[in-house]
Amino acid sequence: MGTTFAKTAAPLLAAFITLSGHFASVAAFGGESLAVPAQNEHAWEAWDHKLASICPKRHVDWLYIDAYPDLYGAFNATLSENERRRVDLVASTTRNCATETMGFSCELANHLRAYQRLGLLDAFTAFSCRKVRCEEAALCSRAPGQ
Repeated sequence: MGTTFAKTAAPLLAAFITLSGHFASVAAFGGESLAVPAQNEHAWEAWDHKLASICPKRHVDWLYIDAYPDLYGAFNATLSENERRRVDLVASTTRNCATETMGFSCELANHLRAYQRLGLLDAFTAFSCRKVRCEEAALCSRAPGQ
């Protein structure tokens, strides 16, 4: 795998890219390139692997990109105040995602990295398996925020 995943699209063309075996919708407009930073690839791949082994039939990996904040937000709400502060500090999405112009893949990637670093990735994976069920890519019958 490369050090970043990127897909450049023509104006007003929504693109789908494959991130270690799952589809993440990435909207790219005006020829902009959107990417998951290399530093977060390992955490995303680890989450994918855990999802595939724990709840493959729920297809959490097909969750639509606009639901990412609802998913990590709902999980963060289950954490203690101290844990939430630590996740926010490590994820640092305001700084790390400052140049992202659309979508929430950067925010999720940084939360996954924070969960992994803080030993919360297994708990987030189990939470994701309980809260999400998708029948097709971006077509989910159950997701936080619905």
